[in-house]
Amino acid sequence: MSRKKKNGAKKPPLSALDKTIYDLVIIIGVILAFLLVFTFGKWIPSAIALSEVSALACGEQWGLFASFPIFMWISGAFIGIASYGLEQKQPIFGNKDVKTFAFQPVLKVYPLVSKEFWQKLSAKAKRKLLILGITLAVLFVVSVVILLFGIYPRAILFEDMHMERYGITNQMTDVRHLDTADSVTIEIDSHGGGKTPIRYNLYLRIFWGKESYDFEISEFLEMSDAKALHCMISIKERFGSRVNFVRKDMADRLIRDQRWGSEEKALLYELLDLK
Repeated sequence: MSRKKKNGAKKPPLSALDKTIYDLVIIIGVILAFLLVFTFGKWIPSAIALSEVSALACGEQWGLFASFPIFMWISGAFIGIASYGLEQKQPIFGNKDVKTFAFQPVLKVYPLVSKEFWQKLSAKAKRKLLILGITLAVLFVVSVVILLFGIYPRAILFEDMHMERYGITNQMTDVRHLDTADSVTIEIDSHGGGKTPIRYNLYLRIFWGKESYDFEISEFLEMSDAKALHCMISIKERFGSRVNFVRKDMADRLIRDQRWGSEEKALLYELLDLK
């Protein structure tokens, strides 16, 4: 056992400034992560979709999924590094108010901004820092590439009832008209459970064999729920007997959701052929 441990020496407490800096790093990391998710996962893809003339709905977007790795990188890097600094009591600027007492010796700890800190680092510690830096850099580049791949993919339903699908390079990969579809499915789905409240969603799926175009009710562009439901009803009437309902047994729970007003509830009854 080292003399430092025998003597019970401890690291000095962090200064209020250093604690504040570490706390700010954590807060900034969380805010920055959410801002990037909103910007690249939601705002930019939505702006691209809204730029399409006469677009009714835009689904199959990858933005939120593609932004997950960069969210994890930023939040993990910022929170991880700051939390480690707090746990290890690693000073940034140091604490000038620390006093050394004979009955409680204090370890000598160099601030991050000091030359001594970097000079005293062992070769092993420097290798670990180098490996950590390279790993973080590689993960960052991979996360950014994935993020960029999620901006353009989308499926769009237009007012004239034709649909287009775009890939990761913003090139059109498919175009079809709703009238040529084999069937239309109106589907109720649920998310959440456990500690998370269950939310019920409504989907419109248009099939050609096993291939489909999928649109959630919230993906109808710049529309109220009532207007989106009117669009779904008109599509249902257009297809008649070729419309199928999936998980219709969840209809009561869907309608009881607090998001719907009296008008929307009446439209849901019409859309789902409920009495």
